[in-house]
Amino acid sequence: MKIYTGLFIVGGLVVVGTSVYLAYQKKQSNNAKHTEEQEQKEPLMVGQSDMHSEVPTAQIQKVKAEVATSVVERHIDASETVRESMSAIFSSDDAEKMITENTEKLDKIRKELDDILE
Repeated sequence: MKIYTGLFIVGGLVVVGTSVYLAYQKKQSNNAKHTEEQEQKEPLMVGQSDMHSEVPTAQIQKVKAEVATSVVERHIDASETVRESMSAIFSSDDAEKMITENTEKLDKIRKELDDILE
């Protein structure tokens, strides 16, 4: 009985999911058709295709080089930070100190708990 109920619920979810997906696809195709029709109705203005040619290509290349350099510098800084963090995490000296400190703290807490329970 439980199996049939579970199968019924799963089947219902599949049908609902498929219906929603098909409705979404239909809406997307209608939106695409409407956009294409709108673009065909609006003529291009004279000079509209030349809007981006106002910026000199030398300036564009300079900005690209600056951005690339900035990205490389940030990646180098990030790799150094990660390397330092990983060495701090896996350093045996620091790990031994932390273990010793934690052990001492746990021993102190155990003693205090024993005192409270007595």
